[in-house]
Amino acid sequence: MKKMMIVSMALFLIIGTACSHKSNAKTPSQIDKENNKRIDYAQGDFTYEAIPETFTLKVTKDGTTETIAEPQAKRKVSNLKKNSDRNQLGLSR
Repeated sequence: MKKMMIVSMALFLIIGTACSHKSNAKTPSQIDKENNKRIDYAQGDFTYEAIPETFTLKVTKDGTTETIAEPQAKRKVSNLKKNSDRNQLGLSR
């Protein structure tokens, strides 16, 4: 009789815990909304600044500057050529 009571209480606790669990999973529509926000943000006009010595990357959009890549240890850079469309550089270690 005690075994039956213990088993039924354990089963009750397990079922009660499983039924009360809330899922944090996002639905596909929620994921699509978040992706659309990112796409809309990325499509605007922006400027960027790359610092090759520390691999720091900063993006400025609508007057707000965000650091995208945190600075690393400073390195010596050689043969840096800045062009209007891209930067070319050679790194020394």
